[in-house]
Amino acid sequence: MDWARLLPTVTLYVHLTDHTLATGHGVARWEGEGPVSAQYVRDFLGPTSRFTIKPVIDLAGQAAVDAYEVPDRLREAVHLRTPADVFPYASNTSRRMDLDHTRPYRHTASAGQTGMDNLGPLGRFHHRVRTHGNWAVEQPFPGIYLWRAPHGRSTWSTTPAPARSPTPGPSRPPARTTTPTARETPPKTASPRSPRSRPTSP
Repeated sequence: MDWARLLPTVTLYVHLTDHTLATGHGVARWEGEGPVSAQYVRDFLGPTSRFTIKPVIDLAGQAAVDAYEVPDRLREAVHLRTPADVFPYASNTSRRMDLDHTRPYRHTASAGQTGMDNLGPLGRFHHRVRTHGNWAVEQPFPGIYLWRAPHGRSTWSTTPAPARSPTPGPSRPPARTTTPTARETPPKTASPRSPRSRPTSP
């Protein structure tokens, strides 16, 4: 009996170098769990497990497509580049998030609208808020998102990886910052004065 056929199908995302894969020594990153040893991965899979090793994805070499639907290769590449929800202050890291077109998809527009420079992961609620809530977003560089709230305040929302800043300054913008708003200066109040004593005549 082939016991491997009776085992459930499970997909594990383990990131490791070619050296660790060839020698079995080193540290791997188990997506959703954290760093683990290569031996732990080997013991976890067990001798009866069947697994498929996928090659490294070239994030810079992903060609855009004309269709509205996002192919699996682009969805995988976007998740590796931007693993979290890009809405300001969001923290969702699920692989089941929607991929939003930063520039809305137009059937009559030019080709190649579905690409790495025009996609960003959003949870379903944040996707609806962005679509119907008058939120504006731009992607000046792939993986960097500049949001503008309905009331006009701008908020940076970037990937954890180092990225180019679209404005002069530090090579890496802060993960999430907000533009300062004008502060009202409280009016100055006069300090109380003690009454002056009048000189008395001798």
